[in-house]
Amino acid sequence: MSGQIFISYRREDSAGWSGRLYDRLKNHFPSNQIFMDVDAIPLGVNFATVLRDAVAKCEVLLAVIGPHWLDARDDAGVRRLDDPNDYVRIEIGAALQRNVPVVPLLLDGAKVPKANQLPVDLKELAMRNGLDVRHGSFHSDLDKLVRDLKGQWGQDRGGGSSGTRMDAAERPNLNGSVSSRSVVAPSLPRDEFGVTQHGSPLPHRVPATPGSIRPEDGLLSYPILDALARRWWLLLLRAIVTVVFGIMIFLWPGLTLSTLTLLYGAVAVVDGAILVIAGGSATHTGTFRPMISIWGLAVEGLLGIALGIFAIGTPGMTAALLTVIISTWALVRAISNLIGVPIKLRKETDDDLTVILLLLIGVLSLGFGFFLLFRLAGGISDLILPTAIYSIVSGSMSIALTLRLKIRPCGRIT
Repeated sequence: MSGQIFISYRREDSAGWSGRLYDRLKNHFPSNQIFMDVDAIPLGVNFATVLRDAVAKCEVLLAVIGPHWLDARDDAGVRRLDDPNDYVRIEIGAALQRNVPVVPLLLDGAKVPKANQLPVDLKELAMRNGLDVRHGSFHSDLDKLVRDLKGQWGQDRGGGSSGTRMDAAERPNLNGSVSSRSVVAPSLPRDEFGVTQHGSPLPHRVPATPGSIRPEDGLLSYPILDALARRWWLLLLRAIVTVVFGIMIFLWPGLTLSTLTLLYGAVAVVDGAILVIAGGSATHTGTFRPMISIWGLAVEGLLGIALGIFAIGTPGMTAALLTVIISTWALVRAISNLIGVPIKLRKETDDDLTVILLLLIGVLSLGFGFFLLFRLAGGISDLILPTAIYSIVSGSMSIALTLRLKIRPCGRIT
């Protein structure tokens, strides 16, 4: 890559993210080819001209877009993008005018702005394909970016870098003076996970070829926390189904064994299907390939479907056999919540409450499963109340966990 990679970002929106981005890119490209900031602009020099000249030397501009990028405002309350002298507007506008590829890097769920939200000189940005970057999948997201950058220019530079690292950066004010800010971010270790991607971030996509998918991109390549957070609504639906099941069997007058069996079978199939869908994902190569990103949830879902079908399709179901089926279902849940997810999740988050909720659901499932096994001699009346209480309590805890995943940013920053 003979030209530069230009990192465009807004200080108050994404300084920390951009520092991490710079640290990661310098492991693959020479530091003197990564333009992050104007180190020093002499007083009296037109900073807009300097920025445009810097963009003209670049082969790609990375537009770092966080949650406040679009609506950031100055001290007077005017939206910064509406100011022709806004440095971000100058940088991206110059790149678009010169047909420099512009790659929107979308932080933690940010979206590419719509054309009607942008000034005239930035409207084309709305047509550029972006790359999602999240806390929980930062390393693998950047791996994807690096692969595409190298592929776009047909060059694969390894490891080291040359040149002087920009540990401190300065951004010019409109009056020509210079205001300092630190954008230093620690180099973060590579994690073992990948991430679900939706399309190539570059305008001209490099087609996937046989063998271009690395072994580490296979099963287990997607981060647990990110996968859970992206599919929070599926997990919420699953939790609601569980609570409704518990309430129904608790309030159903004269509930018979056959009715309970059918209700449980239907719930187990729906519950399992939701888990399998939540555990599957699309690859970043552009073609759909089922990927089990959360093996504990996926296995739990498949076994749940099998148990549900078996319950519905078994004629002459006895209370003891149904008890064994439901206890097995609970014990599989316990294994998933105690072993399958939390161990890996601890590597991705500092949110102890999320992990504690998963463990509590696992402990509750474990206790319920063994409780039923010790009461095999009981009849349907001994099965209904414990199952109803377990379903309502575990479902309610799952609702709390799901909402926690929805509102809390993914991952840890170290």
